[in-house]
Amino acid sequence: MAEKKNKKDQLKEVTTGMEPIVGETPTVEIEGKVYTMRRLGMQDTFRLAKILGVGFSRLTGIAAVNKLDVETAGLAMIAAMPYAENEILGLFASLIGVSLEEIKTPELFPFGSEIDIVEALVEHQDLKAFFTRFERLMDKVPALKTVFLEAKEGLSNEQ
Repeated sequence: MAEKKNKKDQLKEVTTGMEPIVGETPTVEIEGKVYTMRRLGMQDTFRLAKILGVGFSRLTGIAAVNKLDVETAGLAMIAAMPYAENEILGLFASLIGVSLEEIKTPELFPFGSEIDIVEALVEHQDLKAFFTRFERLMDKVPALKTVFLEAKEGLSNEQ
């Protein structure tokens, strides 16, 4: 029989990223306008995986990445910017509810806005919850962690 959690245990899970806080999505202010990020969904997993894969391949040999978490994901996203521009702009536009044309307009989203959006994204409870769950999965299935570390090592040998 499953163990029933008390309020303190439930609060601990919520505040450590194990469960998303429904309705608590980050906001980002750009040029005086506040944008609320939408909830992340399964399709975002695939979009982020493509972007982060590019970013991690660019970080190999430059930065020691031995863990896959929200902080390294933010770093990988920034590293991917020159190589995955369209994918990143499409994701950002989708997250804050603007069109692709709007996000490409410097008067609406000036230089540096991308950093604000990445900063808000790494604070997104859905993203934190995903990485917490992914880390638990890697602990349960050690082969996943091994493959991740071997893939990272293989990339550094190629560069």
